[in-house]
Amino acid sequence: MKPDVIIVGAGVMGAALARRLSADGFRVLVCAWEAPSHDATWAAAGMLCAQVEEDRRGPLLDLLLAAEDRWAQMGDRFDYQRRGVLRVALDEQERAELLRQKSRQEKLGLPVEFLEPKDLRRLEPGLTHDLTGACLFPRGGQVDNRALVPAFRVEAEKRGAEYRSGRVTDVVVEGGRVRGVRFEGQRIEADAVVVAAGAWTDSIRGLGLASTVPVRGQLVAFPALPPPVFRPVYGAGGYVLPKYGKFLISGTTVERVGFATRVTKAATRLLTERARRLCPSLEKVAVVDAWAGLRPGSAGSAGGPLFGPTSVTGLHVAVGLFRNGILLAPLVADLVARAIAGEREAIPKAFRASRLASGRREE
Repeated sequence: MKPDVIIVGAGVMGAALARRLSADGFRVLVCAWEAPSHDATWAAAGMLCAQVEEDRRGPLLDLLLAAEDRWAQMGDRFDYQRRGVLRVALDEQERAELLRQKSRQEKLGLPVEFLEPKDLRRLEPGLTHDLTGACLFPRGGQVDNRALVPAFRVEAEKRGAEYRSGRVTDVVVEGGRVRGVRFEGQRIEADAVVVAAGAWTDSIRGLGLASTVPVRGQLVAFPALPPPVFRPVYGAGGYVLPKYGKFLISGTTVERVGFATRVTKAATRLLTERARRLCPSLEKVAVVDAWAGLRPGSAGSAGGPLFGPTSVTGLHVAVGLFRNGILLAPLVADLVARAIAGEREAIPKAFRASRLASGRREE
């Protein structure tokens, strides 16, 4: 049976789209081809905190806050936890910046609490006593990112979505509209195609967009049961957070090194030192795992997340989600699904994929 929508990519964005579109009654085919060990979803930390990512009024903050609310609506499904997120200061200069951030966010009506060192020690006794203060963002939380995509897939498949393993090499465009994709040498037709292939987006022929560059992020894990902190903590140039009930994760790097996914000794050393600076109990604890993933960064002048309909009828994309893919995925899936159903105005103007320039050649 001919699918209504083909989704290219099976990371968190593709999986969220399959879940939402199948719930809306669309016949969905997901073409899954990213390498799991390099996929941004698998490699991520799974944090959800709009106020850490952006705290100045504008379309991006509004989008991230709406995405945070969307997660809250989903309740505790998918191991969603909302215990708040901390941003800590290690000297007086950082303390002053946190106080300025608190003031900015309060003017925007956002909840934020400044904690003095003595209060912080009561909340997170495993943190270093060298801290000069912290901001607590109570809306923040995290999910189990490695369990998320399989869970989304199960829901989508129960509603009739089909998954196929293999690679999409081309998007087929004829007469100014999308006709389908070329998948493992076979042409598969559909009236709508959504490309959510993460860092690999620009490798798909026929898409004609210079939209995405891979950005490597490396992380390390310590065995920690119980973990030295109870919630995600930003500080010392990175972050630490408890994960999977038995590890503490330290991240991350931001490296534009093409599609290189090698874990480096320098990054492992840096992330280890950051974690031990925040959590002294890790001083004699060895790293038990290290990995890297490729985030989909923005290329060109558009920048930031862009999603929804392109200039080609029936062709949609979700690009430039960078390190906010897990936070944004459920909300963006809702908005793109509405656009596919005919509500093009559902996509906020600042993030419309139609802004992307096309150098496409039709077949």
